[in-house]
Amino acid sequence: MDNISKEESVSDVLLQYGLISTLVSILYYVGLYLMGAESYLKPIAYFSYAIPILFAVIASVKVKRSKLYLPFGDALKIIFGVFVLSFFGLSLFSFILNNYIDTAFAERTIQLTVQKTQEMLLSLNVPQSEIDKQIKIILSMNMYSFSSIMRGFFYQCIFLFLLSLIIAAIVKKNKPEFTT
Repeated sequence: MDNISKEESVSDVLLQYGLISTLVSILYYVGLYLMGAESYLKPIAYFSYAIPILFAVIASVKVKRSKLYLPFGDALKIIFGVFVLSFFGLSLFSFILNNYIDTAFAERTIQLTVQKTQEMLLSLNVPQSEIDKQIKIILSMNMYSFSSIMRGFFYQCIFLFLLSLIIAAIVKKNKPEFTT
């Protein structure tokens, strides 16, 4: 990791690593897409959350090493900023993929979601009337509409902010007090 120059600010590092994280996240998403709709419902899909976490930590450590300290506020700004850029970019890509590039893929994902929901509810001995109600709810939602995707993004931001607080508390390093 190279040191940041005096001209390079916390915002520059946030933007740089946020964009790299976005690109890597989209490439991972494309990989899942190429493996088929089933891959979106497997545990491997959750690894996509690790990508922005990794880049947020790398960005904050880069600033900390360069300045020899990292105030909590700067750490929070970097980490949450990388998260927001990554998930916003991925949300936009998901919208474009499912609404313009491959609508059949979106339909297949919805069918699999219904199937997995039904299987899970049956295994929990949920009455068929409740299962039918839940399936009706899933089918009535337009999971890939712009408003649904953005609503999901904003809900993620709440969780991501809380996660950012925790990570920032771990990576921060107070400015050393100089003694004369």
